[in-house]
Amino acid sequence: MAATTISNDKDWYVIRTNIKCEEKASNNLRLAGYEAYLPRQRVEFLHKRTKTRVVRESALMSRYLFVAQPRQNADWFKLRRCEGVERVLECGGSYVRVSANAVEALFLAERDMQFDDTREARIYREEEARTKKATAKLKFSRGQPVSMVRGPFIDITGVVEEVTSSGKIKVLLNALNSFVPIEVGLDDLSPAA
Repeated sequence: MAATTISNDKDWYVIRTNIKCEEKASNNLRLAGYEAYLPRQRVEFLHKRTKTRVVRESALMSRYLFVAQPRQNADWFKLRRCEGVERVLECGGSYVRVSANAVEALFLAERDMQFDDTREARIYREEEARTKKATAKLKFSRGQPVSMVRGPFIDITGVVEEVTSSGKIKVLLNALNSFVPIEVGLDDLSPAA
């Protein structure tokens, strides 16, 4: 079960886990009675053979997670004995304390899909829309100066005329001292500086 809130009444520490044991350490710490938080990220990629989109979830910081200890009577021996825990991060002989606000900021950023590289997250963050046409309208507006980044007209500037129903963008390119109308894909343009 994942954490739903971050306790501000406890001290938070960084735990280094064994290799590929972030999930195991997190679960064992919870079973031992500790509040543990493992930041995660989701990445979407195209499967090479089936050509379907696959979403993989992994730890945001490989081999690290956060655990809360009570401010009084912290049991470090019990914490270090949990399976999957390699050690508690320390500096100069004392354990490194992390503010609850920093852990909560990570938690809220994860909940808002800030670490995710999936289509769903890009739509949520309004970096992309559900259709090509909507994405083109989101990124480029009528009259906006643009520059070609691919193709035979690379580095030539122009002005967006409209977004077509197929998601292509009609651009008036400034070529040979006149405006030449062309229709290009979304990936062929970038906003002009």
